[in-house]
Amino acid sequence: MRYRVQVFAILVSVLLTVSCEKTSTESGSGTLSAQIGIDPASSGFIASGDTLVGDQVMFEGRVMSGGSEVPSSGLEFTSDNSDVVEILNSSTGQALLKQVGSARVTVTFESPSLENRAEPLTAFMDVSVSEYEVELSLRSSVTDTPVDSANALVEDTVQVVAQVRLNGATVPSGGLTITRSSDTGVANPNLPSLADDEAALVGVGQANLVVQMTQPAIPGGGLLSDSINVNVESLIIELKVESLVPGSGSDHLNVNGDTLVTDSVQFSGIVIEAGNDTTPITSATWTSSNTSAVRITDSAAGIGTFDGVGTAVVSVTFDDPVVPINTDSMIVPVTTYVTSLDLQSFYTGSDTDTLVTDSVGVGVDVTKNGAPQAELLATTESSDSSIVAIIDGPAGEVLFADTGQAWVYVTLAQPTLPRAVLRDSIDLEISTYVAAISDPGTPVMGDSLDYDVTVTDTRGDTTIATYTADFQTSDATVIEIVTAATGRAFARDIGTATVSVDLVAPALPNPDSTISDALAPTTITEERFYGTFSTLSGDFGDTVIVRGSQVHTFTDSTRIFFPNGTVLFADTSWTDSLRAVVGAGSEVGQLLFYNLLADGSPDRDSVPSIDTFTGGGTVADPFEPNDTFPLTTADSIGLPFEVFLSIDPAKTNPIDNNFFYFFMTAGADVTATAEWQQVANIDFYVCSGNGNPPTDIIAICQLTGAATDTTGIETDTGNIGAGGPYVLRVWCEDSCPAVPLTYKLTVRQ
Repeated sequence: MRYRVQVFAILVSVLLTVSCEKTSTESGSGTLSAQIGIDPASSGFIASGDTLVGDQVMFEGRVMSGGSEVPSSGLEFTSDNSDVVEILNSSTGQALLKQVGSARVTVTFESPSLENRAEPLTAFMDVSVSEYEVELSLRSSVTDTPVDSANALVEDTVQVVAQVRLNGATVPSGGLTITRSSDTGVANPNLPSLADDEAALVGVGQANLVVQMTQPAIPGGGLLSDSINVNVESLIIELKVESLVPGSGSDHLNVNGDTLVTDSVQFSGIVIEAGNDTTPITSATWTSSNTSAVRITDSAAGIGTFDGVGTAVVSVTFDDPVVPINTDSMIVPVTTYVTSLDLQSFYTGSDTDTLVTDSVGVGVDVTKNGAPQAELLATTESSDSSIVAIIDGPAGEVLFADTGQAWVYVTLAQPTLPRAVLRDSIDLEISTYVAAISDPGTPVMGDSLDYDVTVTDTRGDTTIATYTADFQTSDATVIEIVTAATGRAFARDIGTATVSVDLVAPALPNPDSTISDALAPTTITEERFYGTFSTLSGDFGDTVIVRGSQVHTFTDSTRIFFPNGTVLFADTSWTDSLRAVVGAGSEVGQLLFYNLLADGSPDRDSVPSIDTFTGGGTVADPFEPNDTFPLTTADSIGLPFEVFLSIDPAKTNPIDNNFFYFFMTAGADVTATAEWQQVANIDFYVCSGNGNPPTDIIAICQLTGAATDTTGIETDTGNIGAGGPYVLRVWCEDSCPAVPLTYKLTVRQ
């Protein structure tokens, strides 16, 4: 291949001798000869003997006579082929060597002239102009072998090699640099890792590489350059993996090399050049980056196993002196079928809570890389059929028969792993709910009872905070359930009853199953009054309303008694309430009620109140309250009535007083009769109660009557004006006995 020379250098040459001389002999003057040549100083290339395209030279002429140069003038240089040698200045001989070829350059002298000749003295020379011939080739920097520029392979790195000739002879060359690529997407010389004379073949296609070299030098000061076309063809290394499990072929593999755990496989590869030249990979060594996922068992044969889930890079290195690549790798994600068991209650249709009595379907979901897989439930087994009973193994139906722990195993017929069947299991702890009623102790009649229930899940003995209960009683006349949901109850009467509870929620899956608990039978033996008081404390003379209940109602025979002294005096009774007033003194205690039944019924002994009543008053201990207050008739105002008075003779300063309160209607006539056992001056007065303190009552409360210091009966009569509470004041005026007396005082209307 020939290459044109870029010229901008100073030529060095040798003097080119004339190819022809014209001589003429004249008498008396000797022989003249004309010569033409190139001045060696005009170009270094001429000095080296080269006439190269692009060089500028100076032709020179001279006339010789007898071996000596004679003066000459009027030189004119001409070229018979100006396309090859162009005379730039015909007088000075400056010329340009334009292109390869031959030209005859002639010089004509105006003086001296030849005698007896009409033509001028001339000389000529034949000039052969040449240029460097550059031949470019490629060599692989990878394989260190020649590369056919018409069939280069992608992924190779090539070095451009130049051979330079001049007139058929090889000349030294060097300093080659690839200056440009017509398509860096095909051949890229600009990568930092490359030498000046290298290009990376990065894509399939064609590219033209332009090169320059610093040696040899060319006229004009430029660099010798040329280009070479590179046709880059495809190079594919194709790796594959196939299962070695008998009968499986490559069924376990996908296009990404995705395989299943337990598989035994064969790795192999081929090299494909230009899309059709296929060569199997031989003399290879196979390795794995993750031996826990892909384990190579024969590195030369490419045999391996998939031992676990994970991703490995399987690499191969092989010997091939032709292709630029001798290694490749593939990503092998090893996967498996993922099974998950789910339990669904046949009762609720939702996920089960592993509660006893539940009938459950055991289902299995199979996925591979997140994609659902077809599955066939082959069999279901239980490690303990007394806890988890298998009803239908192929259908996966089981029954949670009892509390405890059992394993359920599910074996699939398909899909299967290459060397194993799929089997999944689930550890089930079958539990139940337990209800336990709190024992309120030993209640008595009149107690308000709060039964509570503790609900636990036997799994971990976990307490259930939210539940719905239904409390029940075997005898509502003894223990009455007031609020079934909360266990609020009431000890209504004496007797025996059993309190139980059923859980509404949480409940066992089987709707026919219940969770319940019952206390041992509770016997109510002690009776209490469980009515209500309008107030639980009061000052002397205050009115207190005592209201009865369904069990305790008031009759005319009802009596109120304090074990440590009477502080509350009944003045009026109805069926459902009793009005009383606060007596003197500062007594505190539980009231005892008597005869809390309809008249004519047997007494129920004493019935203590569940409340504590505090009596008030502004006068302290000297005022001794009444002991009892029995009603004897059904009269609405409670009359006639009797009261037994006890007087402590030691209380003489002030004198001992007893106060008895009662309620009268307006305009009533009252007769009071007192009886006592021995001589004493007993006085009694009746006056308005109105909440006056005892000191006032002592001053104002009197009903005119004679005082008698005898044993027997004393009677007073009088008219009660306005209706309302009244006080009967009884005291010993004088002749008080040395020992306490019991007086019977009867007040009649």
